Amino acid sequence: MGKAGKSAPKTVRATERREEAIGHRRDGLTYEKIGDKMGISAPRAWLLVKEALEYRRKVIGEAAEEIVAIELERCDAMIEGLTPDATNGDTQAVAALLKVQERRSKYQGLDAPTKLEATGDVVLSITPPVFDCEDGDAGSDDEKPETD
Repeated sequence: MGKAGKSAPKTVRATERREEAIGHRRDGLTYEKIGDKMGISAPRAWLLVKEALEYRRKVIGEAAEEIVAIELERCDAMIEGLTPDATNGDTQAVAALLKVQERRSKYQGLDAPTKLEATGDVVLSITPPVFDCEDGDAGSDDEKPETD
């Protein structure tokens, strides 16, 4: 039975292809030029870059969740340590406890969002890439990277 998981050769190669594509895009190449360099179609190049960005967002999101969990544990430990003194009337402990509780609420997103006001004209324009796919080539199945 073959290897499976994130270290399987096919998965490693798919990851390398996504990273190669996103590197070319970072260098300013168009999807057409990325496709030419990598021997794939422009739509396939676009898909590889999209998949690389999605993977990075997922990894960064998971790391951020872990960091928030650690910070919440630290806040809980500080709250536990400050509570006896704050309960006994120590005003410095009360002030410190309130600051820790405020930080904990921010980590958890419990605070009401800050109101922002836009002044002046704001224009947002999003233009998706357009590809000529008359030949039906959006990348062959054997080129398609595995999703992790």
